Amino acid sequence: MNQNQNQINATDSPVPQKQAQEFHLLRIKFNTAFLNEDFSAAEEVCRSIEHSSSLSPSEREELSRYFLMLGKVPEALNQIDQVLETQAENHLLARKKSEILRLSGENSAARDFLENRLAQFPRNIEYYTEFLLLAEAENDLILRESILEKAKENSLDIAQLLPQQEKPAQATAGDEQQELYREADLLAFMNLFAGRENCHARQWVGEDGKHGYALVSEPLNIQLLRNHLLGIHTLGVYQLDFKNKVKWIMFDLDVDKSYLNDIHDPDVRAWIDAGLQKAITQLKSILAVYQIPSHTEFSGYKGYHVWILLEEKISASFARMFAQRIAAQVSLDGLPIHIEIFPKQTKISSSSYGNLVKLPYGLHRLSGLPSSMLADNGDLIPFQEFVKSPKLTSNQMFISALNSLDPNFNITRGISSQPDIEPKDLPDESGPPLPDPETDPEWLCLKQNCHALWVVDNLIKTRSALSADQKNVLKYTAGYLKQGPAIVNALLRKCLHLDPAELMKSGFKGNAVSCAKIRAYMADEIDTRLCNCDFSLAPGMYPTPILHLRKLSDDQTAAIQWNELKIKDLIASYLKLRKEFCDIQNILDQKERQIIAAFEEIGVDEISSPWGVLKKTTQDGSVKLTLNLK
Repeated sequence: MNQNQNQINATDSPVPQKQAQEFHLLRIKFNTAFLNEDFSAAEEVCRSIEHSSSLSPSEREELSRYFLMLGKVPEALNQIDQVLETQAENHLLARKKSEILRLSGENSAARDFLENRLAQFPRNIEYYTEFLLLAEAENDLILRESILEKAKENSLDIAQLLPQQEKPAQATAGDEQQELYREADLLAFMNLFAGRENCHARQWVGEDGKHGYALVSEPLNIQLLRNHLLGIHTLGVYQLDFKNKVKWIMFDLDVDKSYLNDIHDPDVRAWIDAGLQKAITQLKSILAVYQIPSHTEFSGYKGYHVWILLEEKISASFARMFAQRIAAQVSLDGLPIHIEIFPKQTKISSSSYGNLVKLPYGLHRLSGLPSSMLADNGDLIPFQEFVKSPKLTSNQMFISALNSLDPNFNITRGISSQPDIEPKDLPDESGPPLPDPETDPEWLCLKQNCHALWVVDNLIKTRSALSADQKNVLKYTAGYLKQGPAIVNALLRKCLHLDPAELMKSGFKGNAVSCAKIRAYMADEIDTRLCNCDFSLAPGMYPTPILHLRKLSDDQTAAIQWNELKIKDLIASYLKLRKEFCDIQNILDQKERQIIAAFEEIGVDEISSPWGVLKKTTQDGSVKLTLNLK
């Protein structure tokens, strides 16, 4: 793929800056018209430049994509042909033409085109792949065998490209459809994405380009699903059933509207695609920490869906609570991407339906692109392969994950083995706020008085990581506080590569870890001169950081204690950082004096380095070093 792209770039003549700017203005006009669903205006933009002789090959390739988005297949093919006239070895674009012809039903034209390409490039395996797909579409065993023979003549092994099962030559179109989407697979698919029992939705696109979903007051059935998979129509499901339960959770990663005007700019699209993949990887990694399997789907338009498929239905309230806590951990780093979670509602009535989601493996009516589940390497997962072995989340897996996310979660209120029993006293949609250790007086008191715990807290803030010993120090001290599990888990969740088994389920009782053991655990991280607390007011008790809690006054109000401790914590952090800064400054001054002495000994005033030119300068009678960065 990279080689082909290099060939394209090598043969694409440089485009004058003015011309590139003019095309970008047209690109913006097209994007604006298309996204505003003014398709006639979008077509006018394409028509205004389709016959221009100044278009570069890459611009014509982009223009062909615009025509395809508008459903103008002949015009798109015309642009592709003009590119191939100057870039005969653009095999990716040539295969795209073959695919367009095949999917448009122009099998004869596709065959002629592929025969011509194979005559020029007899060892390009992509054209054999397309020929095999064409032979399969036409159920032409003779064509299939001739392609295999030609590949053999050119010493190409394309056995891996063959379908696993051959269709009988006498199969009818009806038989082929039944074999492609078996009843058992359709039933399994309907169970995986079950929603409201008595209805579904159907996507529509009007002649004026407007689009949306229409409510269909009848249950889903096998034939409707088969038509969805065949692209005859596109279906959606309303997620919540009559008992306010759900069979799946979905995260919708999409592009912010403010960037939609430039979505078809290749550079912008590449940047956004990279951001989407980064967000998807991060989201799936977070789910994996809680041992929740997931599936990624290309939506068929401009975003992606990440699905959690459940073995059994669960309360929509707890599904939403879980999704909110997971989504909150995804850092988008300023990317123009947002995440929507489903379910959006926790309750519906007989007259309300809630939000719907388009079913996978359907055609997006607006873009004309199919949606599909994706493997980790980005390859499409065929429908039949997906329904045979979907990754499911059991109730026990979900309960364990939710307990890890919220130690206060009560299993008896959320998920019941008796499906007819509804959860009571559910929290509101937003759920209880996640604990903030910085608002807990006991934790603030501990970390400002215990140097080791201050170091642990600082490692979390600066490195987002703790060693096993450091985690034990945190657990076996803070784990004894009144809000111990919530505080420890909130801090651990800020660490990368967290194992859910490390999270606390309940608080500790008895004696906390001793100061001696803490010094042994953290010998390489702490300054032992600062780890020498005075516990003379607690005679007869072995030293442990928990003794510092005696400094909390029982007669002070919680607000006064918190404000006082917060200020002390800020001051302590400031003074520690100032000390570190002074220590580093002293080291820098010492190194600077050594370098100046070396300059004078060698007899030079400057020297080049990988970072720039280091010069010796004299100012106000003192010698200093300055670095002119490269």
